[in-house]
Amino acid sequence: MEYYPRKIEEKLDKWMNRNEIIIIKGPRQSGKTTLLLHLKEKYGGKYITFEDLDMLESFENSPKEFIKRFLENKKVIISNIKFD
Repeated sequence: MEYYPRKIEEKLDKWMNRNEIIIIKGPRQSGKTTLLLHLKEKYGGKYITFEDLDMLESFENSPKEFIKRFLENKKVIISNIKFD
């Protein structure tokens, strides 16, 4: 994957070791997923996409149980969340 550094990455670096949730929002095809995959390579962790319908269904059925499955990983990157 070819990656072009983004200005936002410098700001995100300061937040990556904290316990808060970071949401990256933007228009389609703006590089959000590429950035998230880059952060996964840089910091490690687990990448989850809700384009996987089984993952999305599991989350929708029981959000707390879904999150508990990934708590042992300090870093979890979730992509393609749809807010209605």
